[in-house]
Amino acid sequence: LNLGREINLRLGYSSTATGAHTDQLIFKSSASVGKLIGGRHTFLASGYGEGRFGGGENENVLVGGSLRHFVRTFGPHQLHTSVNVDMADNLDPDSQLLIGGDSGLRGYSRRFQSGDRRYLFTIEHRWYTDLELFNLFHVGAAAFFDMGGAWYSADPLAKRELLKDIGVGLRFGSSRSAQGAMGHF
Repeated sequence: LNLGREINLRLGYSSTATGAHTDQLIFKSSASVGKLIGGRHTFLASGYGEGRFGGGENENVLVGGSLRHFVRTFGPHQLHTSVNVDMADNLDPDSQLLIGGDSGLRGYSRRFQSGDRRYLFTIEHRWYTDLELFNLFHVGAAAFFDMGGAWYSADPLAKRELLKDIGVGLRFGSSRSAQGAMGHF
């Protein structure tokens, strides 16, 4: 976890002189900060913004952010809480704000809901063990509660269904990878 400040900014320009359909500024930015408090609490905050601006219409504009809190409960175990919020405007057809099993709402199928607004709240207790399978995977477990939704802001009559799930699962972390990827079952 990066406990310092990190700021990224990328700017580009798309010109009709090079074959683009309109002149546009292409913008992508992100910022994050982390803080360790008292040896037990870790707070992480991040935000981002991106899009194409100019030519009379902004396109594929996305802004969002997240807050995450980790606290050591007992031994090496952790309680993890997070809130994520995203908003979009004039998305390209191949870009969508989705929520479902592949974006953190584990009890639902992939891409269960779509929209130009999205939020997700998660609370998860993680248990870590000393068990390592075949010198390849560390084994752990988790109990979780997720809540979120996605909707289109242009449709005021749309039913904004609050999606919730609760569950338990096994976690398998690679002991041979520097990526920190986690497999869930």
